[in-house]
Amino acid sequence: MRYRFIVGIGLLIVIFVIIASCFSKTETITLEDQNMDIVRLSICAFGDGDWATFTDLHSPAYIQHATDSMDPITWGEYILSCSVAHKRIPDLKYRIDDIFAVNDRVAVRSTWQYRNDSEQFKQQFPNGVVLGTQVGIFEVMDGKIIEEWGGCSPLMNQRFFSIGRMLNVSR
Repeated sequence: MRYRFIVGIGLLIVIFVIIASCFSKTETITLEDQNMDIVRLSICAFGDGDWATFTDLHSPAYIQHATDSMDPITWGEYILSCSVAHKRIPDLKYRIDDIFAVNDRVAVRSTWQYRNDSEQFKQQFPNGVVLGTQVGIFEVMDGKIIEEWGGCSPLMNQRFFSIGRMLNVSR
């Protein structure tokens, strides 16, 4: 009797495991999720100054379309400007406020921030912090960012570039 009970419980457990495995689904990562992760990693790599990772996430044929530039920016120009900006303003940080994707396009709204406590800087920005909002649309193909359309408001660009001028004067 005891043997039948143990065999019966064992059989029920086996049947339960088989039924549960039939109804369980392995989650696959969608193309949109993969593409958003690539863009997130790119923004983090920029913030960390990790140019090897940053380069790995972008196609050598990368093109950027910026609102303040008539001509598209090539990969060579882009990586140079990013590394110069990072060296001049090492505390420049980006925070992703919103991100979503549709197929191979990823839209990102982010906030950038820079702090400088120098007296010259505080004459223009009393709290020592400049914040700006940026919007970018990235196209991702085969795991690489191949194109970007981006822009800040003209006021934010003016503030950002005034920081660069002030840093050049003070160095």
